[in-house]
Amino acid sequence: MKSTRIGLCFWLVLALNASLLVVEIVGGLALTSLALLADSAHMASDVVGLVLALGAQSLLLRPPSGRHTFGLIRSEVLAAQANAVLTAAAGIWVLVAAMGRLGEP
Repeated sequence: MKSTRIGLCFWLVLALNASLLVVEIVGGLALTSLALLADSAHMASDVVGLVLALGAQSLLLRPPSGRHTFGLIRSEVLAAQANAVLTAAAGIWVLVAAMGRLGEP
């Protein structure tokens, strides 16, 4: 029962973040605001992080097998690493975009 509630909360938070992501992207493009686009890049990493967490959660619930004697517990660590790489890539994109705008007030 508790696992079902946690999964439902994950889906609810994912839907809310995805809808805010769309609003920020549309607003950032319409207003040509680097601040909104940078925040939308961060929000995109949050959305992908939630998707990775949902995937890792489903892998964690699988029972151990002959090939995976301890189950798929490390999927959680791999999902966190993928999220960190994505967040770093978004930060690099923001830096490059900001440096490109330094000459254009």
